[in-house]
Amino acid sequence: MQTLRLPCPLEKHVRSLYGGNSDDLLSCPLAQIEDTGARGYALRLSCTPLLNDVHDQTGHFNKLDRDLSLLLPRRHSTIDGLPVAQEAPIQKLCSKVKSLLSRLPEVPQRSFYLPLNSRFARKGGSTLWDGIKGGSWAAKYILPEARSQLQQQPGEDSTAMLDLMNRMRDLAWDNLYVTRYIDTNSLTLATVLARQGNKPDLGLAQRSLNYVNLLSELFDEFETMSNAVSMGIEAPFEDMSDQGRALKDALFTQEHDDHVQAMAIIKVFLWSAWQRSLMLHFYYVIGVQLVHGYSSTWNSLLAVRGVFELNSLSRGDSRENCTEYMCNWAFGLLKTSRTSVGLDFRRMISRFDAQFHDRSARCIRGSEDACAGGRPETCQRFTAAETAAQSAHVLSCSKDCAKIVWDASSYHGSLKPAAIVATEESRHLEYLPVSSETLAISHVWSHGQGGRPESGINACLHQRYCRLANKFGCDTYWIDVAAIPSETKLRRQAINSISHIFAIAKVTVVIDMDVQTVDVDPSVPTIDQIEMLVSTLLVSDWTVRGWTLLEGIRASRAIFLLCRHDRVVNLRQALLTLHERGSVDIAALLGSTQHLIPHADPSTTKSVEEAGYLLSQRHTSWPEDVIICWSLLINRPVQTKAADLWRQQVRVRSAFLLSSAPRVSGVNGLGWAPDSPYIRPIHRAVDLPCGRKQEYTVRFPCYDGGGSLFAQITDRGLRGRWRIIRVDSSFLENVQEMCCHLTHYEDEEVTFDESELVYAYPDEALACHTMEALLSRAAEVRLVRALDEDGMSPYVGSSQRGEDFGSVAAICASSDKGSQWEWKGVYAWQESENYHGWEIDEMLIV
Repeated sequence: MQTLRLPCPLEKHVRSLYGGNSDDLLSCPLAQIEDTGARGYALRLSCTPLLNDVHDQTGHFNKLDRDLSLLLPRRHSTIDGLPVAQEAPIQKLCSKVKSLLSRLPEVPQRSFYLPLNSRFARKGGSTLWDGIKGGSWAAKYILPEARSQLQQQPGEDSTAMLDLMNRMRDLAWDNLYVTRYIDTNSLTLATVLARQGNKPDLGLAQRSLNYVNLLSELFDEFETMSNAVSMGIEAPFEDMSDQGRALKDALFTQEHDDHVQAMAIIKVFLWSAWQRSLMLHFYYVIGVQLVHGYSSTWNSLLAVRGVFELNSLSRGDSRENCTEYMCNWAFGLLKTSRTSVGLDFRRMISRFDAQFHDRSARCIRGSEDACAGGRPETCQRFTAAETAAQSAHVLSCSKDCAKIVWDASSYHGSLKPAAIVATEESRHLEYLPVSSETLAISHVWSHGQGGRPESGINACLHQRYCRLANKFGCDTYWIDVAAIPSETKLRRQAINSISHIFAIAKVTVVIDMDVQTVDVDPSVPTIDQIEMLVSTLLVSDWTVRGWTLLEGIRASRAIFLLCRHDRVVNLRQALLTLHERGSVDIAALLGSTQHLIPHADPSTTKSVEEAGYLLSQRHTSWPEDVIICWSLLINRPVQTKAADLWRQQVRVRSAFLLSSAPRVSGVNGLGWAPDSPYIRPIHRAVDLPCGRKQEYTVRFPCYDGGGSLFAQITDRGLRGRWRIIRVDSSFLENVQEMCCHLTHYEDEEVTFDESELVYAYPDEALACHTMEALLSRAAEVRLVRALDEDGMSPYVGSSQRGEDFGSVAAICASSDKGSQWEWKGVYAWQESENYHGWEIDEMLIV
């Protein structure tokens, strides 16, 4: 167990909270300021004491922590001298808090580099590197036991210097007071949540979410000011009030030679506090659902606000040096999930790497590298998925066993849906109706178990399935390859029943070739084994497919994983064990795979938005299959066209629509409606001033829009309230310089000065050109964003998720004076929510 570094004695802090009013816990006054401009101003002013605190020679962390703790004011009610019987609960709570904090990463995952050699810092004085070499910087910000390690002298050549600087960055980050010590607010959050356990309290969870979101706003406000300081821009800080002048003086101080480096320390401090609080918040929300069952209401509490810093993260920043066996598409799906925003992947990656470090990549045949990860088409695990039917055998098989084909008369004579009789010695596949005594099997075709009942399945696989069925006391088993015939009518009938089959099955066994390599003792699994198993499952082929998503959700009540030596592990019990005793950073990632969280009612209906979001990055081999899965998840009659699915709906969360999903065409009133939930990258081109075209790719995820305002689906179109900017020629003229800024194309083989000029922000340039063209045709034009469900505030649940495009907006146009509006597409658009031109209006979008 790690040594906890706390700002105060743990027991003293627990006592100060123990007798407090639960309604006051985690109450954050600044978060209650509804006006975003006023709240941002208050947050900027709250940075003034931080800017002064960080220069304290001996106690910068304590002062930073003291002033940050003002965001969560609380009444201290220290309890001393209690009877022994009443002391026991306090000691028990102290133990719980200590255990919870010790399961967090010792230091937060680094998302940015400390400015060792900033050119801006050198203009004003010494750099961090100078401070390290001289010892002055280390003496202030580095833990005493690590300072001597920072006195290494660089070699004479540039490579040695660069290597040393990189080591110094890592060493400094891991030994800063502000990364090693846990701030008081995180300690408060851990204490409150440890005391709450897995008991659901929506009010408490909402206050926790409000605090986490406020921290992300504070981080962004500080980073914006820090960037202005680094470039010497003082114009935004001309507030002549006493508080405004104090902030400016603290930002542009001339008293401290290491001011730029000190500001970097504040940024690290805020990042550390945000990341720890974020993990603790996710941990509580996920824990409630693991115990009480999945809830869409509770799941919406995972829609946190991200930070701008995440937009610049690259694959290497979070993947580190993991084996190429990990598919980048699978990891990208996990990383960009709303519950993975800002989280720590190091331990999960370490577990995966330990299991598969000796394996080469398998994304692309003949290549030692993993796929690029930008879209599934780059990964042959998807594009070549149907070429290996029935190539799989059990480990002990000589791989030449016979195939067992179906008894067609038995299938046709059985009530549907039909399952296979679990008799190992059978010479043909015989059938009985699916029942509560059926074992369902969920697998991935590309792992070699695909096929059709007419052509048969390997005898060794049939025998394995029978043994599994018998183990769970089942008389039949169901697997698609043996229960879905090729004939169109029978196939459609069987597919329409998949939700029902997995919902009523006694047990579902997941068979994935990576999960099958994990050695777990199902009777007494160790935490290491559980973490290895879950880390493998999170990026497994089974997790990233569309059909298996549906099967997992319907079967979540009783899922078992087939592991090494054909041992089966109860998934729910494994997840509970992980949550109770394992790494918080791995447990927090479970929210990205909600089909693994048990549902109280396995046949429960998903909302159209939630189901669409879940399918948005999950592959199906045939385009119509994703619409079928969408229909089955929302418990509607099966459709193969999105337009028919949307006609069954009466409303939709507005933020769900702000994605790059293709839209329904040729159907009146549905031009706004996504034609598929599966959002692939799309290619775009924008005209450059020189006459050339700049080609690029975008992919804007949908998320589920949870917490955004509903819009009503009518026969005429989509009617709802939106945040809008009325676009005219004056507006375009004002944004032209920013959106159409030209820069030199950068490439490893082209020097900066010799390269061609291209748009720095091509999609914003295309948005400008699109709006300009619409205005030239006398159309009214609007930029559109979603509202919060309160009908007044901007929606932030899908902002700053870590993608490189930042924020987006839809373009709508009207040719009939605003009576109805046409959806023209979604584009990258960085206009702040604080921009005064935003207003609220109702629109009918066709």
